[in-house]
Formats: sequence, C-alpha cells, structure tokens
Amino acid sequence: MDGSGSVADGQSCLESSVDEARTDRDELLSMPDVERKHVLEVYDAIAPHFSDTRFAIWPGVDRFLTALDEHALVLDLGCGNGKYMHRSQAKNSNGVRIIGCDASEPLAKVAARGCVGDAAVGDAVRAPFRDDAADAAISVAVLHHLSTETRRIHAIRELVRVTRVGGKILIYVWAREQESERATVAKWKRIVAAGHTGSAGFGASMPSPAKNDYLVPWHVPTYSKRGDDRVERATQAGGEFVSENATVRLHRYYHVFTEGELD
Repeated sequence: MDGSGSVADGQSCLESSVDEARTDRDELLSMPDVERKHVLEVYDAIAPHFSDTRFAIWPGVDRFLTALDEHALVLDLGCGNGKYMHRSQAKNSNGVRIIGCDASEPLAKVAARGCVGDAAVGDAVRAPFRDDAADAAISVAVLHHLSTETRRIHAIRELVRVTRVGGKILIYVWAREQESERATVAKWKRIVAAGHTGSAGFGASMPSPAKNDYLVPWHVPTYSKRGDDRVERATQAGGEFVSENATVRLHRYYHVFTEGELD
C-alpha cells in the first residue's frame, strides 16, 4: 500500500471517530423523546402524588449512608423528592450532608424544602456539580429511566466524576430478577422496535431494540383531600381516565436491567 492510501485510510478512520463522538455528544445533550414524554413530563405532573408515596428509606441505602465517615458530603443524582436528604436525625447519626439534583423541577423543589442539604434542577447525565466534589454519590432508581446505553453509561461516569478519589458510589436499578415477572413485566407494556406500534402503542419515539424496555403505569386518584391540581396536571401530561378505579393513568419509561448488565 502506498503512502497516499495510508493517508486516505487514516482520514477515513478519523472522520468516523469524529462522527461517532458527535453522535454520542448529541445523544447526551438532547433528551430522547421517550424520556421527555414518559419520564420528565410524567414526574413533573405527578410530583405531589409521587412524593406522598415515597417516604420509606431503603435499608441498603441507609446502611451505605450510615457507614460513611462523619460529616461526609454525599451527592444524590436523581434525588426525586429528597427522601434521603430528609432522613431523621436518629437515622443520620454520623451527620452526613446530602445535596441532590433532579431533572424534574417540581420534585427538586419538594426535595429542597426543610432539608439539611440542598437540591438543584439537573440531569443525572450532566450533573450540576464540579469534579471530585463529594465523599460519596448515590443513584437510586434513576438509571432505568435512561433510554439508551450511552446515556446510562455516561450517568455512571458522572457519579465517578463528582466523587473524590477513594470515595464511594451506590447504584440501585430495577432488575428483572428482583421480583416475580407475573407481578411486574407481565403486566407492563413492552416497547417494540422503533418505527412500529406494538403493545406499547406509542410508535416511532421509542428506542430500539426493546426487549427490556417497558412503559410502567402510574395511577393518580381523581379524589384528593389536599385540594391540589394533581388530576389536572396528570391529564394535561396525556393521562387517560380509568373508570374501573377512578384514576388518571400515565406511563413511565423503564429499562429493566438483567443480571450482570451493570458489571
């Protein structure tokens, strides 16, 4: 092969690498339609009702936080309503301080109320924190809401980026093996390949392949003692009225992990 051929091959490889890098960057910077419609917009709409149902501290997360050094700084990427930021003083015996972020502004506002730390509006894929900022970082029930492998991998990289060398990271995701499939995925709407409408019924905005991608229902009761606008918000977000149980039903996107997928 002569020199000109080598240059041509080298240039072709370089252009291919640049194109791939641009594709990855665009995928990270632009939230996919399925996440916008079936994650962000849904959680924006159901924030009050979701927060009312999310108060139990998961034992594994509690053990992780309790084992940290005294006064450790923890970043919670995808903090939701901030339930770990609001752990009681009895639970928080080592004085851990947690700062959170969530892509949903309504949830971030709930998280920021009356907690020791603080909460910001920010995507777990582009966390609004500096490098090596924390002693530890947690991602609890977040990664399964990211619809591409690229975005899931980058969210993990963000956890590493914001945690100091020698720090600790905890990740929890929804796993196919954690419960009986008859009680979970068998009742959910599986997303078929992009460009086709299958059991999910939402067509080309969905990712592909879809073997472990589902739409999981969330029901907002049409009755509320709080007198807020949760039903109106759910309806405006595309929720459908279900007469059998008098609720408005929305669907959240989940990628259901399989054993070894996070290794």
